[in-house]
Amino acid sequence: MHMARILFVVSGAAYWVLKDGTRYATGYWAEEFALPYKKVTDAGHEVVVATPNGVTPHVDMMSLRPSMAGGEEGLWNWSRSSVPPKSCAVR
Repeated sequence: MHMARILFVVSGAAYWVLKDGTRYATGYWAEEFALPYKKVTDAGHEVVVATPNGVTPHVDMMSLRPSMAGGEEGLWNWSRSSVPPKSCAVR
């Protein structure tokens, strides 16, 4: 039995369009999703993941680089428990 349903709202953006018209890749930061998700689900709660307009969320690929997530050890500690989010519409 789940204790509570908790809503996680993550970015639905895959890129930003810069002033000069170039695209800059973006998305949700993996560690900012994975660590809270693990703590909340380990405590018995259910997580519902949503994005604006129900679009599929994209991870910011920079957040998967070991140098951006505490080195190889830091990346390993949080990524082995991460679950890719499934989106639902926020209305």
